[in-house]
Amino acid sequence: MSAGTPRSWLHPISLSKDGLTGRAALCLSEADPAQAAMPQSPHCDLLHDNERRRLDEMRFERRRDSYWLGRCCAKRALAAIRDIAPQRIEIASGVWGQPIVVGEVPGQPVQVSISHSAAIGAAVAFDAAFPMGVDVESPDSVARLDPARWSCEEERRQWLSGDDALLPALLWSAKEAVAKVLHSGLSAPPELLRIERLREDAGLWRYGFRHLPHVEGLTLPHQGQVLSLAFPKDSLDVGQIRGLSGLAKAGDRPRVVFMFSGQGSQYYQMGRELFEHDPIFAEHMRHGARTLERLSGVDLLQVIYAGGRPKTEPFVELGHTHPALFLIQYALARTLLDKGVRPDLLLGASLGEFVAIAVAEAVPFEQAAGMVLEHARLVAEHSPRGAMIAVLASPELYRSEPRLHRLCELAGENFDRHFVIALPLDTRLEVKRILAEHGVSHQELPVQYAFHSSQMDRVCSEYALRMAGVAPRPPRWPVLSCASGAYLGGDLTDHLARLARAPIDFRATVQRLLSQGDCLLLDLGPSGTLATHARYGHATDAGFKAVSAMTPFGNDVYTLNQTLDAFAAL
Repeated sequence: MSAGTPRSWLHPISLSKDGLTGRAALCLSEADPAQAAMPQSPHCDLLHDNERRRLDEMRFERRRDSYWLGRCCAKRALAAIRDIAPQRIEIASGVWGQPIVVGEVPGQPVQVSISHSAAIGAAVAFDAAFPMGVDVESPDSVARLDPARWSCEEERRQWLSGDDALLPALLWSAKEAVAKVLHSGLSAPPELLRIERLREDAGLWRYGFRHLPHVEGLTLPHQGQVLSLAFPKDSLDVGQIRGLSGLAKAGDRPRVVFMFSGQGSQYYQMGRELFEHDPIFAEHMRHGARTLERLSGVDLLQVIYAGGRPKTEPFVELGHTHPALFLIQYALARTLLDKGVRPDLLLGASLGEFVAIAVAEAVPFEQAAGMVLEHARLVAEHSPRGAMIAVLASPELYRSEPRLHRLCELAGENFDRHFVIALPLDTRLEVKRILAEHGVSHQELPVQYAFHSSQMDRVCSEYALRMAGVAPRPPRWPVLSCASGAYLGGDLTDHLARLARAPIDFRATVQRLLSQGDCLLLDLGPSGTLATHARYGHATDAGFKAVSAMTPFGNDVYTLNQTLDAFAAL
């Protein structure tokens, strides 16, 4: 990283409350501040002319550094939720010193909150209907302050009487964040900003405010600092909160992402060499297969490995392929965990989301297995037979070709030259003829149903009824959906019910991950297709590496060892 170039994470946030919906984005940046604010820095292009003049007039280097870093964060966050040219928007100061967005911003009014500590800047841009505040603090700096000046007696007795260096910084930062929502600063009496219901939740801290029942907050560690966010109560889904935790955990190394794929990636004999030579993988496969056999009466190990069926023979029976894909990816994930590989977050594509929530321990393995079997049964019962075709061309072909609109539906986008369509069986030949007219390569996938299309509508409504009693636990790791593009929250019923219907946007999901920082993407699907899509779609991005833990081409043990080596090299 060149001198003066900030290392940034950008995290989009969806907001909703009382029928209103809104957008926000959190940006964190780290830089060498001694060089960051120099006029020749290319990142000064983010500044408005008035901001440049203000920067030039500042006499003290530390103030220049913090001003530059905060404004850059705010401009990046604004650009994530509005179509703006950052240099045409000014972040001015209000009468209390609060940041004010000045300039032509399309859509509903927006505002920003800005903070900085050492060489870390933070800003959150948000729809003005959802007031938010952000603060980042150094525990060492807070430790030098007298708690009696900024905390109330009950807070000191309950949380500040011990020697935990994090808690004072946590409370101070939380109060700063909510004070920015109120535009009061810490000049407000400590009792007014009194914190309650403080609890740790999957790597972050959550809390409310005694006298501000309409506001809540979260705090998480980041690069030796603490970062706090305040927002309207019940407006931010807990899954997104855990996504922020996953963003901050990576620290100074790339985040490790386990990826799980869906229908079309299966084949007979998948993972056989690993099953025969890796006792850890074999035990997880046997244990999972016993559970699935108890639930379904089918021995999946016999289905996958017996009879000498070649890999090239289509493996399409849904009652077998659904649980087989679930089993083999879960077993591979458990094998990596047992070998010391720890993810920062999990990514699921289609059926792969069921694997992700089981690996994340949001639901027990047996319950998740039952959900997969029930899903397969409902698809077979309520959906007509269909087909899916992978097309090696830009998705713009589908959008610009009216005949494709009439005959099929866009089921997924994997990268800028690869998309998938879903269609009824009786249109298959005509669709293939149209694709041939355009001279594009295409391949029919080994599936018997048109997933991620309107043919799944009846399945979704039936599945929602079956899943009504599912009560997930907080996931051990954040789970990112390729269907919604968001981190999964507490209510999985509606999301999983629509999973077979919603189109998959793997391209946008990976772009979101890379916007938040460097990644090591570990594809745990049996065909390694997600890693391939990521490599083709982001070949020019230096901030990630995509590795397949298994492929159809054999050498399973070698491929797994390569995956372990990639993790060890971080």
